[in-house]
Amino acid sequence: MERSHQLIFSLLFPISLFLIAIPLLLLQIISTLYSLLISSCIVLLINILSQAICTGPKQLQIAATLSFPAQLIIYIEYPISLIVSKIVRLLFGAPRKSKYSSEDLKEMIELLYQSDNKEEQKSTNLRKRLLSGAISIKGLIAEKIMRNYDEVIAINLDEPLTESFIMDLRDKGYSRCPVYKEYKHQVIGVLLIKKLIGLSRFGITLRKLNMKFRRPLVISPNKSLIELLVEFRKGRSHMAVVTDNVTEVQDYIDLHMNSNKPKPQPDDLPFKTFTIKGIVTLEDVIERALGV
Repeated sequence: MERSHQLIFSLLFPISLFLIAIPLLLLQIISTLYSLLISSCIVLLINILSQAICTGPKQLQIAATLSFPAQLIIYIEYPISLIVSKIVRLLFGAPRKSKYSSEDLKEMIELLYQSDNKEEQKSTNLRKRLLSGAISIKGLIAEKIMRNYDEVIAINLDEPLTESFIMDLRDKGYSRCPVYKEYKHQVIGVLLIKKLIGLSRFGITLRKLNMKFRRPLVISPNKSLIELLVEFRKGRSHMAVVTDNVTEVQDYIDLHMNSNKPKPQPDDLPFKTFTIKGIVTLEDVIERALGV
């Protein structure tokens, strides 16, 4: 953007010279009227053909081919283009930075990965989906993709586990599940379902099994998906609890998972009133990015 005026002048100057030279040359051969008509048709034809060719499916290949001649022209015209760009900048100020919309970027990706080879088409389609998905989740927040907490299956710390319940979790493809105290919104951790698959004793509670829970992320509803993906990548947790009471929920979980102090019994902890709005997992973010 800093040298956009200079670049525009360098590219338009030789074109302008060419377009002016056409009628001047024709005037040496034919009359003024015919020279005007023919030169106008030539200019029009050149503009139409150049736009049709350079905006077609091969535009990136054409741009790559013409990059060296364009750089050569810019180098030759550098002294005069520099002076003109300085004058324009002085009179009208620096050009504004262009901002591309999400749709513009998706169209660029579409053009970038165009291929006539059917064997390459599958891999290019996957790349396009990944890049387009990454653009799509930009600006999205957790509240837009979260699963309503009332619809989420959670495990009560003191509820006896049954074989049918564990098999139901497995059949539904759950990999992790929130664990709560008495009140469903009193989440104290996240349990990996694989720890229950080999369970041989049923009718026993998680408290008596001394299961270890993972600490979920606690986020606000307006947390961006990009920021959430960064948190997930740190590997501490692949499940996030969405709530307006971030501090209260985080403090409550810390009381149960603080390893630096003797862990208090859940019955000794004070009752907390807060609301969890939903759950977001790493899989949810990835599925949204892939457009699944």
